[in-house]
Amino acid sequence: MFFVEECKKSTQNNETRKRDKYMKIKKITWASIITEIMKKNGGKIPLKEIYSEVEKNCPKELSLNFEATIRRVIEINSSDSMSFYGKNDLFYSVYGKGYGWWGLR
Repeated sequence: MFFVEECKKSTQNNETRKRDKYMKIKKITWASIITEIMKKNGGKIPLKEIYSEVEKNCPKELSLNFEATIRRVIEINSSDSMSFYGKNDLFYSVYGKGYGWWGLR
């Protein structure tokens, strides 16, 4: 299951090895969840499949508006969207606006 990654052991020095000794839990954000789902599906995926993957793999109960949250996160992180925040350009509209297909940049 995604959301957890193990730190690589460092061979640089003792201080780094001590810091990297234990498994770290990656900060879970909607953007990281969507990115992982897209990676698992070849980098391009219809929005409906993103919803389905989240429903299947989410360890907690989802809110009633989780689909709107996913759309919002994609749009604020895509320069293809008018809602783009201008910071992280992570996603692109595969077939253009309105088709419901998104991909990783």
